[in-house]
Amino acid sequence: MKIKNILIVLSLLILVLLCVGCSFATQADDNLSIDDANVPLEADNTASDLKENTSSSSNPAQTNSTTQTADNQNANSNKKQENAPKKIKPDVLCDNGFVHKKSNTFKVKLWSYKESNKKFTYYKNVKLTVKVKIGKKTKVFNVKTNKKGEAKILNVKNLKVGTYKVTVTTPDKKYQIKEKGLIVIYGKAKKVTTVKLKKTKYGIESTKKLNKKDLLYVFYEPKDRQYDKGVYAETWDLKDPLGAYSHSMITKAKFTFKNKKTGKLITKTAKLTKDNFYGWKQIKVSPVKGYVPVKAKVWYLTR
Repeated sequence: MKIKNILIVLSLLILVLLCVGCSFATQADDNLSIDDANVPLEADNTASDLKENTSSSSNPAQTNSTTQTADNQNANSNKKQENAPKKIKPDVLCDNGFVHKKSNTFKVKLWSYKESNKKFTYYKNVKLTVKVKIGKKTKVFNVKTNKKGEAKILNVKNLKVGTYKVTVTTPDKKYQIKEKGLIVIYGKAKKVTTVKLKKTKYGIESTKKLNKKDLLYVFYEPKDRQYDKGVYAETWDLKDPLGAYSHSMITKAKFTFKNKKTGKLITKTAKLTKDNFYGWKQIKVSPVKGYVPVKAKVWYLTR
């Protein structure tokens, strides 16, 4: 009986030991699975940290690199600009007056002048874009200058009396050209006026208003100064004497001279003639030795 009881007790102990062993094994498996589960989490966190650290640490380098590249590009650009040849800026003649219904060609001229050697330079083979506003329309002319620096634009015979705006530019990168000018057409009907010359503190001269818009100026230049010596007749716009085109165009002037000793009178006449450079020559006569100008009769057109 005692032996039976002992066996029962031993069996119970073994069962308890087995249960305890299973419990430890289960806990170990659980701990093992938890540790394994934490491994990728730690790896993910490490990767995120590395990404953040790499991003934060690489941004200054990238910024510095970008700044340095931009500085280098600006430096290279500045060097190119310094080394690039300067654009040529010629003088542009694109103003001219014409008589209504007379056949004449409006031209644009490119030139420059050096005071040091008294030499003119004319620019040939320069491409120009010339725009002429006629009424509400703008005509565009793509032309090229010849060896005289001239480019023919249009015949003005059919243009009405009035003023036409002109703009001149160039597609040629070698040149810098942006100029405004006028084509002025004066009427066919001639008007006449007479002025007497008097001695003033400025010299022998006379002035008179024409059409309430212009000033007729007749003067005597006894020496070669700003003007060559002679007697001149000019018209100036009253509002802008030095800049605007006058509203009157002198076509002829008859100058009367008086002998200083005898009082004898003689006359000399100047007519409007073409000039190869400006289009028209000045209305001028040469002085007469021993004589002084006393009167001028002037024929002119208006617009």
